[in-house]
Amino acid sequence: NSGKNSTVLFLEKIKDSFFEDAKNLAAGTIPQSIVLAITIGTVCGIACWLYYTVLFFLLDFLWGKLPETVVVGHWEEKYYWLWTPIVSLTMCIFVGLAVVFLGEPGDLPYTISRVHHDAYIPMDHVTPMVFASMFSILAGGSLGPEAPLVAICGALGGFVSRKIFRQKYVNVVRKHTLMGMAGALAAFFGAPLGGSLFALEVNSRFGIEYFEHLVESIFCGEICLVVFRSLSGMSIKPIWDLTEEGGRLLEIEPWLVLAGGLIGLAGAFMAYIFALFHWKNMELFSYLNLLDNKRAVYRALFGGIFIVVIGVFVPQTMFWGEEEFQVVATMDEAKELPNIWPTSGRSGFEMNSSWKAFVVGMCKIVSIS
Repeated sequence: NSGKNSTVLFLEKIKDSFFEDAKNLAAGTIPQSIVLAITIGTVCGIACWLYYTVLFFLLDFLWGKLPETVVVGHWEEKYYWLWTPIVSLTMCIFVGLAVVFLGEPGDLPYTISRVHHDAYIPMDHVTPMVFASMFSILAGGSLGPEAPLVAICGALGGFVSRKIFRQKYVNVVRKHTLMGMAGALAAFFGAPLGGSLFALEVNSRFGIEYFEHLVESIFCGEICLVVFRSLSGMSIKPIWDLTEEGGRLLEIEPWLVLAGGLIGLAGAFMAYIFALFHWKNMELFSYLNLLDNKRAVYRALFGGIFIVVIGVFVPQTMFWGEEEFQVVATMDEAKELPNIWPTSGRSGFEMNSSWKAFVVGMCKIVSIS
């Protein structure tokens, strides 16, 4: 009836029952969200598993089996450290070539900007992101697979929403994009709640944004985690074990809360120092005209040189730190480092004092930037 006002018409549209919504998969309804979460979680779980499988196969080949075959027994032991710059700089060249020939992969700020402005991440960034990120990790770079997989799975979530389920509403498509992003972090972190929340947090600019998609994103993260961990044969458990047997704190003194606050302020100050240092780096790259993607190979090599020099003398700084952190946090011997070869580097550096721990931390800041 055209005489009815808009409020009455709106109320009439929401009278459908749960089962009617399930039959029609109406946009934005709970049944549709359940179906999309299962679909996107499954797709992203498989994508994470494929990425994980290829990445760790190549890591084991380049930094494990290959040097054991072509270096050990053929080179003098004092020259083993040369394997690090050979592999790292070669992979840096491949990073630059991937950008030149496949296109700009984008970064996390770009990913977030697409979520805000378009509600989805373009699929044409997926291929360059896969290759550029994988070569960067294989080079021993400090940026791991989490951010690339956030962009990849976010793009897949938006693709499933728009192309398979033919969704048109911006907020609905954004919900499905956030589902994919949450699934990626939940899968790799092994924590569906924390991973999913973090995926939503990185999109927040002024306060909490898109909180209305929280439940669906966590559910999708659960699905993605189950699919990824099942396919990869990994159990669901904490990444690190930093507590000695029988050493878990059951209670603390109140003043330790204040001590924790002071440590947090020190961490925030270091983050501020890192931000200043990073922007100075960006100014340097801009001054050298290295931000132009036509010069991506030179950009990758220029940055790679600093990573390699640091990594040769302080091998604890190589790679993204997920597995290295166990060694660093417990101040274990360098021979326990999981990826780098040789673990001794050029100088046999060991993080066995507070001063050397400080050196590792500062060197890692430079490598990340």
